[in-house]
Amino acid sequence: MDDYPRVDRDTAPDLYGRLRVRADGLDPARWLTGLTEAEGGFGRVAGISGPGFAAYARVLHPATEDGDAADGPTPPDVAEALIPVLARHTTTADTCWFGLWQGYGRWDFDRFPAFLTPGREEVLLSGTLADVVSPVELDEFAELPDLWWPEDRAWCVGGDVGLVSTYVGGSRELISALLAAPGIEVHAVGPRDPVR
Repeated sequence: MDDYPRVDRDTAPDLYGRLRVRADGLDPARWLTGLTEAEGGFGRVAGISGPGFAAYARVLHPATEDGDAADGPTPPDVAEALIPVLARHTTTADTCWFGLWQGYGRWDFDRFPAFLTPGREEVLLSGTLADVVSPVELDEFAELPDLWWPEDRAWCVGGDVGLVSTYVGGSRELISALLAAPGIEVHAVGPRDPVR
């Protein structure tokens, strides 16, 4: 699926920050694979942040020094602002799953199994919700996971290498709480809206 030529990369660690890279089954991610166009598909909100939620939000990334919005997966400061809100809207914040695109960074994740999402091959990681920001402890330039969801699937956070926003699917109460959260700019969106 990744058509870019491989460059020399280091063997991926078993721990990506404090997130465990899973070498065993991909069952926790099966609900995200094989999305149809009706469910969102590539380039649509539900294709990035999971199908079937009652409501969705777009979280804008802050501007960089050159004034453009930061593209890529969720920036660490945005993740830090999302964590407390998301934690209040799940019963399983200590058991979460994450998807990391195999094409990021300096590590070669090819020894790990991957699951397919619209447009990407992702390795599966596990940890607590708070651990999502831990990859920057490994390398300050390490990307955060593209996908995050708790065991109870109360919500799903999604981003991508080419986006200037992070998307969240969840309950109407969660999206209302995100819209009111300080320190982040959030807009309500629909599941079939185009991503950017």
